[in-house]
Amino acid sequence: MKSLSKSSEPFFVVVAGGGFEGVEALGEILRAYRNHKGLHVRVVEKESEMLHNTPGDIDSETRAIASPIRWNS
Repeated sequence: MKSLSKSSEPFFVVVAGGGFEGVEALGEILRAYRNHKGLHVRVVEKESEMLHNTPGDIDSETRAIASPIRWNS
């Protein structure tokens, strides 16, 4: 990620899973690279919600914080 972010070219990251580990990885990526104009992140999760089996507002808050990340369920 470090070497990719040094380029002005777009780069793509896929996070597999929207569980605790996936959300943690997403947070670390956003913390370090959110302002890079070429960053494209897609989260792939089989469930309809991030952090499945947690209160529903956690899913909506996670999506709001990570906007404009692409989500695939």
